[in-house]
Amino acid sequence: VGDVQINVAKELMRIAGTTTHGLSIMHQMVLMGDPAVKVFGAAKPDYAIQNDFVSLQSLDGHPITVASPKIGLHYKIRNYGQARRDSIRVKLSRTFPDNSTVSYDTLIAPVFYQSEFLFEVPNASSGGGQNEFTIFIDGDSELPELNEQNNQATLSYFIPSSATFNLFPYPLSVVNTNSIELVFQNTNQSPSFRDYQLEIDSLPDFTSAFKIQRKLGANVLGRTTVALPSKDSTVYYWRTRLDDPDETESNDWFMSSFSYISSGEEGWAQFGKSQLGENTFTNMDLNVNGELSFPGRTSTVFIQNFG
Repeated sequence: VGDVQINVAKELMRIAGTTTHGLSIMHQMVLMGDPAVKVFGAAKPDYAIQNDFVSLQSLDGHPITVASPKIGLHYKIRNYGQARRDSIRVKLSRTFPDNSTVSYDTLIAPVFYQSEFLFEVPNASSGGGQNEFTIFIDGDSELPELNEQNNQATLSYFIPSSATFNLFPYPLSVVNTNSIELVFQNTNQSPSFRDYQLEIDSLPDFTSAFKIQRKLGANVLGRTTVALPSKDSTVYYWRTRLDDPDETESNDWFMSSFSYISSGEEGWAQFGKSQLGENTFTNMDLNVNGELSFPGRTSTVFIQNFG
C-alpha cells in the first residue's frame, strides 16, 4: 500500500506540479490512505523537567518561613515521547543552609503529555536561610526513556526564620468606623521583643500625603490604632515588616487592604483596581493598570480560490 501511495504521489506531482493544492492532496493521501503509517513514531517515553517548572508555595496562606508546618513544591512534568500508563517515581532532595540533606520520594500518575503535581514537604526549624530543592524523575532509571539527561531540576529558595503577617482588618474586609486597630504578628511564635515597621495609605504605592508610618515594638503580636479620614468608600492599603532583620529573616513587606464604608455592614469588597491582583483568574488577564481583558489569540488562516 505504501508503494502504491508513493507512485500516486509522484504521478500527481507530475500532473499538478508542486502547488500548495497538489502538495496538500499528497500529504493527506499518505496519512489517510495507509493505516500502517505511524503519525507519532517514538518508541519510548521521554519525561522532562526543568528549573522553571518548579516553584514553592504556601499551604496555609501565610508567608513561607521556618514556622510553616509544611510547604508545597509545585512542579510540572512533560512527556516528549510515547505515552504509557506506568506510574512514575519522583524523588526530592532538600539541602539546608548547613549543607545537611533530607530526601523524600513518591509515586505519581502517568504523564501522557504534561501534568502538574504538588509535593507536600515537612518543614524544619533549622531551615532558615538559602534552601535548595532538587527533583529527580525516575531517579533509579526504572523506566526506559529516549533521553535520561532531562530528568532533574533544582530550585533555590530563601526561607526566612521570621516574617510578619497581617491579621486584622481581614484582607479585603469592610470596616465602618474611622478608628481602626491594625493587628499583625511575627510568624515566629517565640520571638524576643522586636521592632517593626508599619505603613498605611490610600494608594497601593504608598505615595499619598495621607501615608502614616510607625515604628512599633512587640513580641508575637503587634497592634496600633489609626484614625482614617471620613471619605466614604475608600480603600486603604497597609503593610508591615521587621525593622532590623538579620540574614536569616525576611526584609519583605507583607501587604493587605481593606475598605472603609461609612455605616456599611460587615463583609468584603474590592474597590481599588490593585486589589484585583489578589485574585486568581482563569482565561482572563489583568494588566498593570488594573484592567481586565480576555487573553488574545492569533491564528493564521490561508485561503486559496481555485474558481
